[in-house]
Amino acid sequence: MGVHDVRTRKMGDMIVVDAHIEVDATVPVEAGHAIAVAARRNVMERHRVLSLMTHVDPWRRPDLDHATVTAQAAPGGVKK
Repeated sequence: MGVHDVRTRKMGDMIVVDAHIEVDATVPVEAGHAIAVAARRNVMERHRVLSLMTHVDPWRRPDLDHATVTAQAAPGGVKK
């Protein structure tokens, strides 16, 4: 459903990537894992990426793990 918090670093002439991918919160864990594996494979086949570590976040639910201090203090709750 989406990607955020992408971080890259160079290792030799290749790139190492960490990324959070948003997966529909209603799918089973096994399906979410399969989506993450497919995303990793697709990126590594198309780009000079040595490794891609994915973190699966549920889509359609506020991601409270990554809310900013400003957003938490905002009236009306947390904003993504």
